[in-house]
Amino acid sequence: AARAGVENMSITLSSEWIESNVRVNCVRPGIIFTESGFKNYGPAGDMFLEKIVPSLPAKRLGTPEEISSAVTWLLCEGASYVTGAVICVDG
Repeated sequence: AARAGVENMSITLSSEWIESNVRVNCVRPGIIFTESGFKNYGPAGDMFLEKIVPSLPAKRLGTPEEISSAVTWLLCEGASYVTGAVICVDG
C-alpha cells in the first residue's frame, strides 16, 4: 500500500507542478543487491536469495548502478518531456 501511495502521489504532484516546470517521476526498483545490505541478514539472507532468485524473471537481483542509470536518464535532456511516470527497474 505504501508503494502505491508514493506512485499515486508522484502522479498527482506531476500534474500539479508541471506548470511551474517541475517534473515529478517515480523510480520503482525491484530487489537490489548490495554487499552491505545483505550482510545485515546473515544466513537468512543467503536462504532468501536461494528461494527468491529463481522466481525472478531475470533470474538475478538488480544492482545500484541499474537504478542510478534510470535516475540519470530522468535527469537528462532526453527525458525533459517525461512527467508523472513510474519507471519500473525490476528485472
